[in-house]
Amino acid sequence: MGDDQQSDKPRVYVSAFFCQEMIREPDKDLLTAIRIADSFAAVPIELSPTFDGEGEPPPFSPMRTYLPLDAHAVIAFRSEAPVEFTASLRGTGPNGEIMPGGFEDHPCKIGADGAGYTLNANVRVPTDQKGTYWFEIYVDGELATKLPLRIEHPDSSFGQQSVKLQVRISESPC
Repeated sequence: MGDDQQSDKPRVYVSAFFCQEMIREPDKDLLTAIRIADSFAAVPIELSPTFDGEGEPPPFSPMRTYLPLDAHAVIAFRSEAPVEFTASLRGTGPNGEIMPGGFEDHPCKIGADGAGYTLNANVRVPTDQKGTYWFEIYVDGELATKLPLRIEHPDSSFGQQSVKLQVRISESPC
């Protein structure tokens, strides 16, 4: 929470990170984060039509598409005293536009003895635009921290995937 937080409420400390996979054992309250990262490579899928006939193929340009990134945001809230609060998550793309999704006013409760509250949020990030996506975490409506997630578009020599479509034309193209 900011320095201008309510003085009658205990301070809530926030830490967060992104990971690619997560295993949660609810019976033991254990969390395993796999591939903690703040940067991911988005490799396009190229759809290239082929001509299955005689003569010249029709002039189709390959199409490129980027699949969205599914990641997990692990957000840990801690306080020195018991407290109830709401948490919100909002994402902003590299172009400054607010992204759909996130959550608002999620009720959270921290118990006594330095206990905490860990929130796991699944995030789907569009990867067609490279750059830094920012995720803002709010506690009781106040900005508590920001979490960057960088999307890179590596050059085509870096493991590019392609899918070929078969275009069957029985007559000569016009």
